[in-house]
Amino acid sequence: MGGVSARDVSAQLPPPDDLRGFPVRRLAPDAPVFRAHQARRSPWWFSSSGGRFDLSEPRGTCYVASSALVAVRERLGPVLAARSTLPAGALDGVVVSRLTLARPPTAAQEHRGERALRLANVRTAAAADFGVTRELESMTPYDVPVRWAAAFDAAGFDGVWYGPRFSPGAAGAVAAFGPAGQDDARAVDPEPVPVTQVAGVPAVVEPPRRRDLLVIEPPRGRVSRSR
Repeated sequence: MGGVSARDVSAQLPPPDDLRGFPVRRLAPDAPVFRAHQARRSPWWFSSSGGRFDLSEPRGTCYVASSALVAVRERLGPVLAARSTLPAGALDGVVVSRLTLARPPTAAQEHRGERALRLANVRTAAAADFGVTRELESMTPYDVPVRWAAAFDAAGFDGVWYGPRFSPGAAGAVAAFGPAGQDDARAVDPEPVPVTQVAGVPAVVEPPRRRDLLVIEPPRGRVSRSR
């Protein structure tokens, strides 16, 4: 049996002890971001269940995207990656909310007159100086990215600006940090868009209706058997 080669092992290492000087992407608090979610639930859910950049309780992470289509693609993930059409029911009850990451500034931000969010920018070339590789945005399992998220949070970042796993190109996403659970203090979209109305979303293949099928009855009578 062949052994495990270097190509089979991730090269992405955990974060260094010192992240001072790590590249920052500043995001205006009123910049639009998008999240695909079930209509019956709030878009503002900060997860601590082991997702890519999830923080551990009592902290959590809410994932939003730079466009509505990217938000949908990240929600569907492997389902969309494996086919050009979607199975019936894949989008049932799913909407896309247009949001902003605005929240009350901290005392330190008020003192500095700073309201923009400070995101750890793992997409810039300068991040390589701290050991970041492209694998951080797509690798599995998530134990190493989770450690990076914890380090960024401890360093005072408001979240991570990264490349979404299922959306190639210039698309971007934000893993925003906050208290774990649902945040009812943040503004929600009063008119979220049904996901089927988002431009670029693949068509849903509905199962055929019985009345549209041609049913061929089995032949009647005895069927002779060859001896």
